[in-house]
Amino acid sequence: TNSDIIVYIDDDVQVRPRWLENLVEPFSDPGVAVVGGELVPVWAVPRPAWLTDTWVRNYSVELKWSNYTREIRTGEWLCEGNIAFRRSALVAAGGFPRNLGRVGPVLLSGDGIVIEAIQAAGGGAVFAPDSIVDHWIPEERITPKWLLARLFWQGVTMSAVNRYRVKSLHDNYVLQQWDDLRLPTSHKRCELLLNGQADHQFAELLHEAAHMGYALHSAGLISV
Repeated sequence: TNSDIIVYIDDDVQVRPRWLENLVEPFSDPGVAVVGGELVPVWAVPRPAWLTDTWVRNYSVELKWSNYTREIRTGEWLCEGNIAFRRSALVAAGGFPRNLGRVGPVLLSGDGIVIEAIQAAGGGAVFAPDSIVDHWIPEERITPKWLLARLFWQGVTMSAVNRYRVKSLHDNYVLQQWDDLRLPTSHKRCELLLNGQADHQFAELLHEAAHMGYALHSAGLISV
């Protein structure tokens, strides 16, 4: 396509009325370079009690940053399952890093670094809550073990993105890091991580899974 606006959605979403119009409307402002919409989960089985609101966003759904269209703020992000880029801004940012994409069970993501580069170049990144898709969540993902794996690979992604910044961008990006790594400190904790058990300490296990992924990749023990 030769269009200046490139739209991406996942193959497991269903779009709602006026989804596209609401997604591209913010581009009427020439300063806007990327727009992301909302994703509403459609659970294959009833959402379990252990899956609290704190962790739902790890399924790339329910961003709920605001009820009106605005630029995203520090600590907010856009999801690749419902997003549009101004072609010129995406090209200028170098496109998507090929070594940060998802392949098989490896849950890496390079979209965030692209949006960050676009913002660093002065492009606006906007959340459009009225651009809505319904996102199917299959039963095999609604398990503690899958969510632990997701958090583990988010930690790996964070380390890999840092490495990409240093090697490829050569600029003044602030590297993401945890000053105090929270890693499992006993054989039992490691068993809980590997077995994917949702107990009263599940939130702590999720943090430890992410920190473990970050630490192992940073130490060169995981290669992606």
